Amino acid sequence: MGRDLLKSAVRKDSGIYKYLAYALGESLLVILSILVAVKIDNYNETQKDREDIIVTLKQIQSELVTGAREAEGVLDFYMFIDTMTNKIMRGELTAKDYAGEKGLEYASIGTSYASVKIESEGFNTLMVQSKNIPEEFDPIIRDLKVLYLKVAKNLEEINTAISNTTLDFFKWRMENTTWASEDYFDEKILSKRRIDFFLHHPYYKNFLQQYMMIGMGNHVPTIMSFRSLAEKNYYTLDSLLYPGGNPTKEHPFKEKNLEKFKKVMGNYALNTDTAKFFIKKDKVFYQINSGPIVPVFMINENRAVPDAGMAQSYPFLYFKYEKDSVAGLEARLWNDNYFMKKL
Repeated sequence: MGRDLLKSAVRKDSGIYKYLAYALGESLLVILSILVAVKIDNYNETQKDREDIIVTLKQIQSELVTGAREAEGVLDFYMFIDTMTNKIMRGELTAKDYAGEKGLEYASIGTSYASVKIESEGFNTLMVQSKNIPEEFDPIIRDLKVLYLKVAKNLEEINTAISNTTLDFFKWRMENTTWASEDYFDEKILSKRRIDFFLHHPYYKNFLQQYMMIGMGNHVPTIMSFRSLAEKNYYTLDSLLYPGGNPTKEHPFKEKNLEKFKKVMGNYALNTDTAKFFIKKDKVFYQINSGPIVPVFMINENRAVPDAGMAQSYPFLYFKYEKDSVAGLEARLWNDNYFMKKL
């Protein structure tokens, strides 16, 4: 009898153990399933975050190209007015010049300005996503912060400064001249009193000095830095987004019409210094003697600007022609300029 009770108790205990083992197994399966689901969910969320970051970085790439093109346009504006402003400041113009076909162009110096509009929607979105940015993109994030939070911010401030300077001159003319309204109603000729103002008024050149100090002394170097960093960051992004190479083969910063620039390639000499211009991999470069090789932004076949990130200064480069042949190169940095003869 006792043995039967003992066997019965053993069977009951064995059944309980089996149930507990089964229940424990079921619980472990549920926990494991939850962990796997969480891991998959986290992986999917990480992948989605990464895809969102990539979309944003591609948007930034596009905005960098737009900003660089605007920068080139504003540099062209400054190169255009720089030549005329130098003549005014050196006192080379006469009444005949103002009365001639370029008179209105000379008179317009200081009455207009150009600014670079920085598109930063992509960067602002990236900053909102900053907690989800994969470590592989950390280097470019630091560079983009320098570009947008330092250089672009500085550029916007100088945009405002040159705008205010131009507006101040407009207001001053309205208050201190009797002919200011003629600027807007007579665009064909300059009256004698207007010409006398540009040639003899004691404050006119003072204004132009201020205008060019802000423009050439501050605006231009900052624009050139922005243009240089925009290209650099574009290609850094390209290498990160397309490790195997950009499938679209887009190269927005490579010269597309190199044929028209071939005539300015070659050597230019000044005393013992020689500047060599050459084409390599769809880009234009120059090198002075055995110095660093510097990329050049060709605005057109007449004007060019060196890469501010590599050049030791910020000169404008003007190619001079005699008939259809290139005779030389004038390098100018505000009032400092020199001419190099083409060899």
